[in-house]
Amino acid sequence: MKIDTDYLKKILDAFIESDTNYIKTDIFKTMIDENREKFLFHWDLLLDKYLIVNTKGEKAKLATYAMNGECAIILGASVRLHDKGHEFYNMLKDDTTINKIQSNVKNLSMDFLLEASKQYINYKLGNIFNS
Repeated sequence: MKIDTDYLKKILDAFIESDTNYIKTDIFKTMIDENREKFLFHWDLLLDKYLIVNTKGEKAKLATYAMNGECAIILGASVRLHDKGHEFYNMLKDDTTINKIQSNVKNLSMDFLLEASKQYINYKLGNIFNS
């Protein structure tokens, strides 16, 4: 499955639009019901990089897998967006930047996107302090 930056942004929107630090994972039920595999793929990418954490600062797993490969979704956990997640979101919401990345890089990886988000923040800071 390929990384869909619009879908990642949609997941992160739930955190950004919240009035609280922690949100309940139940908020993602509709997205999960629409396409479980797509959601879990993108959720796990965010977890792999610790962009979303639970109340203990650990990965907030939403799925458990049985030996036969069957998947059970566990909703109701409290999760928050890590500081790195906020940096990442700021880049994702900049359509110009994301469009340039997507048109020039065909096989995006999370490591590439995270590095791009760091460069994006540095670029924005440079513009603020040099103006």
